[in-house]
Amino acid sequence: DETMGWAAAVLLKRMHVAAELNIRYLEQTPLETDLVVEAWCVKSKPRMSMAEGVIRDHSGKIYTRASGKFVPISPEENAFVDSQLIYHDGDLRVFDECIAQVKA
Repeated sequence: DETMGWAAAVLLKRMHVAAELNIRYLEQTPLETDLVVEAWCVKSKPRMSMAEGVIRDHSGKIYTRASGKFVPISPEENAFVDSQLIYHDGDLRVFDECIAQVKA
């Protein structure tokens, strides 16, 4: 959910929240195993985005597949969420353009 929402957020420069989520658990996830979470946007429009993602191990074995529909939050809500994030030097500031709309 979180990773797919960020895939849409980075693409459209606005934080997104899940409207619909589909998860398919393919295998039991082993304990004490480093995992990789990947997500990408498959369709993006101003009012709704669709994303997919997987949880896999470093060898490429997929344990979980997911897809979902995500909707952007308002610019005002986005500004508040951004104010709660902790940024470090060099971090991508995805929402600056959206926040500028609120301040204008």
